Amino acid sequence: MRVRRRVALATGHVVLHDVDVVDALAWRAMEAAEAARVPPYISAAKNHLAWVAWCAGRSAEAKEQALAGIAAMGKAPITRWPGLWPLIAITTAEDDLDEAIAPCRALFAPFAFPRDDALNRQLLAAIAASAHTDRPVRRRHLPAPVRTQP
Repeated sequence: MRVRRRVALATGHVVLHDVDVVDALAWRAMEAAEAARVPPYISAAKNHLAWVAWCAGRSAEAKEQALAGIAAMGKAPITRWPGLWPLIAITTAEDDLDEAIAPCRALFAPFAFPRDDALNRQLLAAIAASAHTDRPVRRRHLPAPVRTQP
Protein backbone atom coordinates (compact mmCIF):
# COMPACT_ATOMS: atom_id res chain seq x y z
CA MET A 1 0.00 0.00 0.00
CA ARG A 2 1.48 3.31 -1.12
CA VAL A 3 0.20 5.31 1.85
CA ARG A 4 1.76 2.89 4.36
CA ARG A 5 5.18 3.25 2.70
CA ARG A 6 4.93 7.04 2.75
CA VAL A 7 4.05 7.08 6.45
CA ALA A 8 6.90 4.69 7.23
CA LEU A 9 9.33 6.77 5.19
CA ALA A 10 8.15 9.95 6.90
CA THR A 11 8.76 8.34 10.30
CA GLY A 12 12.26 7.36 9.26
CA HIS A 13 12.99 10.90 8.12
CA VAL A 14 11.71 12.31 11.43
CA VAL A 15 14.44 10.28 13.09
CA LEU A 16 16.92 11.83 10.64
CA HIS A 17 15.42 15.28 11.35
CA ASP A 18 14.86 15.87 7.65
CA VAL A 19 12.00 18.34 7.97
CA ASP A 20 11.54 19.07 4.25
CA VAL A 21 11.35 15.39 3.31
CA VAL A 22 8.92 14.65 6.17
CA ASP A 23 6.76 17.57 5.05
CA ALA A 24 6.60 16.32 1.45
CA LEU A 25 6.01 12.68 2.43
CA ALA A 26 3.34 13.58 5.01
CA TRP A 27 1.35 15.61 2.48
CA ARG A 28 1.58 12.82 -0.10
CA ALA A 29 0.58 10.28 2.56
CA MET A 30 -2.38 12.48 3.54
CA GLU A 31 -3.56 12.71 -0.08
CA ALA A 32 -3.21 8.95 -0.61
CA ALA A 33 -4.90 8.13 2.72
CA GLU A 34 -7.79 10.46 2.00
CA ALA A 35 -8.22 9.00 -1.49
CA ALA A 36 -8.16 5.45 -0.08
CA ARG A 37 -10.34 6.49 2.90
CA VAL A 38 -7.93 5.09 5.50
CA PRO A 39 -8.43 7.21 8.66
CA PRO A 40 -5.50 5.78 10.67
CA TYR A 41 -3.07 6.87 7.96
CA ILE A 42 -4.72 10.29 7.71
CA SER A 43 -4.06 10.56 11.45
CA ALA A 44 -0.46 9.44 11.08
CA ALA A 45 0.10 12.02 8.34
CA LYS A 46 -1.33 14.72 10.63
CA ASN A 47 1.05 13.64 13.40
CA HIS A 48 3.97 14.01 11.00
CA LEU A 49 2.71 17.42 9.87
CA ALA A 50 2.48 18.43 13.53
CA TRP A 51 6.14 17.55 13.95
CA VAL A 52 7.03 19.58 10.84
CA ALA A 53 5.08 22.61 12.11
CA TRP A 54 6.72 22.30 15.53
CA CYS A 55 10.20 22.19 13.99
CA ALA A 56 9.32 25.30 11.97
CA GLY A 57 8.22 27.13 15.12
CA ARG A 58 4.53 27.14 14.22
CA SER A 59 3.24 26.02 17.62
CA ALA A 60 -0.46 26.73 17.09
CA GLU A 61 -0.51 24.74 13.85
CA ALA A 62 1.56 21.95 15.41
CA LYS A 63 -0.81 21.67 18.35
CA GLU A 64 -3.89 21.67 16.10
CA GLN A 65 -2.46 18.98 13.78
CA ALA A 66 -1.25 16.82 16.67
CA LEU A 67 -4.56 16.98 18.54
CA ALA A 68 -6.49 16.17 15.36
CA GLY A 69 -4.17 13.33 14.43
CA ILE A 70 -4.13 11.75 17.86
CA ALA A 71 -7.88 12.12 18.41
CA ALA A 72 -8.73 10.49 15.09
CA MET A 73 -6.23 7.68 15.53
CA GLY A 74 -8.12 5.77 18.20
CA LYS A 75 -6.46 2.45 18.90
CA ALA A 76 -5.06 1.96 15.41
CA PRO A 77 -1.54 0.47 15.39
CA ILE A 78 0.09 3.55 13.90
CA THR A 79 3.15 5.53 15.02
CA ARG A 80 2.05 8.24 17.43
CA TRP A 81 5.17 9.92 18.78
CA PRO A 82 5.65 12.50 16.00
CA GLY A 83 2.46 14.13 17.29
CA LEU A 84 3.03 13.50 20.99
CA TRP A 85 6.43 15.19 21.39
CA PRO A 86 5.22 18.53 19.99
CA LEU A 87 2.26 18.39 22.38
CA ILE A 88 4.57 17.87 25.36
CA ALA A 89 6.78 20.76 24.26
CA ILE A 90 3.95 23.16 23.45
CA THR A 91 1.81 22.49 26.51
CA THR A 92 4.88 22.77 28.74
CA ALA A 93 5.82 26.09 27.09
CA GLU A 94 2.25 27.27 27.64
CA ASP A 95 2.66 26.28 31.30
CA ASP A 96 -0.30 23.91 30.92
CA LEU A 97 1.33 21.15 32.94
CA ASP A 98 -1.88 19.14 33.33
CA GLU A 99 -2.19 18.93 29.54
CA ALA A 100 1.48 18.03 29.17
CA ILE A 101 1.02 14.83 31.20
CA ALA A 102 -1.53 13.25 28.83
CA PRO A 103 0.94 12.88 25.95
CA CYS A 104 3.54 11.57 28.43
CA ARG A 105 1.10 8.81 29.34
CA ALA A 106 0.28 8.21 25.68
CA LEU A 107 3.95 7.52 24.96
CA PHE A 108 3.45 4.22 26.81
CA ALA A 109 0.74 3.08 24.38
CA PRO A 110 1.58 0.44 21.78
CA PHE A 111 3.21 1.93 18.70
CA ALA A 112 4.01 5.16 20.52
CA PHE A 113 7.78 4.92 19.92
CA PRO A 114 10.75 2.89 21.08
CA ARG A 115 11.95 4.12 24.48
CA ASP A 116 15.05 3.41 26.44
CA ASP A 117 15.14 2.82 30.21
CA ALA A 118 16.31 6.36 31.03
CA LEU A 119 13.40 7.92 29.13
CA ASN A 120 10.95 5.46 30.69
CA ARG A 121 12.12 6.58 34.14
CA GLN A 122 11.78 10.23 33.19
CA LEU A 123 8.28 9.78 31.78
CA LEU A 124 7.16 7.78 34.83
CA ALA A 125 8.61 10.47 37.12
CA ALA A 126 6.67 13.15 35.22
CA ILE A 127 3.45 11.16 35.51
CA ALA A 128 4.03 10.58 39.24
CA ALA A 129 4.88 14.26 39.80
CA SER A 130 1.69 15.35 38.03
CA ALA A 131 -0.20 14.83 41.30
CA HIS A 132 2.17 17.20 43.14
CA THR A 133 0.77 20.62 44.04
CA ASP A 134 4.09 22.45 43.59
CA ARG A 135 4.24 23.58 39.93
CA PRO A 136 8.06 23.85 39.77
CA VAL A 137 8.31 20.23 40.93
CA ARG A 138 5.82 19.17 38.27
CA ARG A 139 7.62 21.13 35.55
CA ARG A 140 11.05 19.79 36.55
CA HIS A 141 9.95 16.20 35.92
CA LEU A 142 8.51 16.76 32.46
CA PRO A 143 10.81 15.41 29.75
CA ALA A 144 12.51 17.88 27.47
CA PRO A 145 11.15 16.84 24.07
CA VAL A 146 13.66 16.48 21.31
CA ARG A 147 12.98 17.16 17.68
CA THR A 148 13.65 13.59 16.65
CA GLN A 149 13.00 10.46 18.65
CA PRO A 150 14.23 10.37 22.24
